[in-house]
Amino acid sequence: MTVCSRASGERILCLRLSGLGDVVHCLNALSALRRHRPDAHITWMVEDRFSGLLEGHPHIDELLCIPRTDWGRMVASPLRWAQVIPELIVLGQRLRRRRFDVSIDFQSSLKSAWLVAAAAARLRIGFARPVSREFNRVVQNRLVTVPKDDYHRIERYLALLAPLGIPPRFVPAAFPPADEQASAVDCAVAELSDPLVVIHPGTSRFASFKRWPAQRYAELAERLAHERGASIVVTWGSDERGLAEQVVQEAAGCA
Repeated sequence: MTVCSRASGERILCLRLSGLGDVVHCLNALSALRRHRPDAHITWMVEDRFSGLLEGHPHIDELLCIPRTDWGRMVASPLRWAQVIPELIVLGQRLRRRRFDVSIDFQSSLKSAWLVAAAAARLRIGFARPVSREFNRVVQNRLVTVPKDDYHRIERYLALLAPLGIPPRFVPAAFPPADEQASAVDCAVAELSDPLVVIHPGTSRFASFKRWPAQRYAELAERLAHERGASIVVTWGSDERGLAEQVVQEAAGCA
């Protein structure tokens, strides 16, 4: 848990627990929230495997990490299910003691619904159908309706701030890396020309069905390089290096 102090104001709980891309897509809404609520104390809940994205973020006063990795191992073994229940109770008590004024549920699923219920904020903002999933809307008392397919996720998350009187206007995301990471990135891209485009062809194992073929990423890299004069950087995560190298190889020198 990371805690920073800020002047007293509304206590706001934001929930986007999982999904690497989804957490990133929430950062614009976070910037908008901080711009319009400069004195608010903002707590963000996220699973431990994605906490590195938010640690040290200037707009977050408190980062609460759910031990998804450990709980996942316990849930995988029915004999250990009883170990999870006391931890869930303790987490719920910790949330209730914080006396949140507002909760904003960007996750909109069953796993975030019980956290919203446990926190029991006075104003509980969530999505209405068709975005709301797994009866999440039942625990909310202010529902926001947005089209499921016509809005980009960034627009969708910005729209969720409407009950706070915050207009859904695009606000640049703040995403400061750690000093060591910033230095490494600066060195890596110093000789590359603008515009710089990063392609990450991998997905989590749970979302492998969403993965574009390497050839399509390579074709995209070639088009961006030839038509836009872009410098292409291909990144990878755990067990994805082979995929990244395949994209680079098929991009024929464009990445």
